[in-house]
Amino acid sequence: MKGREVMIKLDLKDGFFATIDDEDVDLADISWNNTHRGAAGIFLGKQRVLQTIIAERILGRPMPRGRVIKFRDGRRLNCRRSNLLINNNTWSRGVLPSLYPYKSGGKDAN
Repeated sequence: MKGREVMIKLDLKDGFFATIDDEDVDLADISWNNTHRGAAGIFLGKQRVLQTIIAERILGRPMPRGRVIKFRDGRRLNCRRSNLLINNNTWSRGVLPSLYPYKSGGKDAN
């Protein structure tokens, strides 16, 4: 039987929340803010965004230069591993804008 996925809700300072998978539960101990780039907080002494920390965990190394993180559902606060796409900058600009009718905040662009 396959294990069930558990979603963790991280409350941000402004009343919004971000979601992560249970394997990233240690990130719940950080104080997160909602910014134009996503949920941001101090991680290992540096200001970091949540999706970058999780992407680096997926890759097992720091994010390579030129790589960008996009969100399958267009919502920058949904940082579940299955929602993150890690691609090179050229591919992302050419393909993703036509797939997702959302702005970074996950609201309908129309």
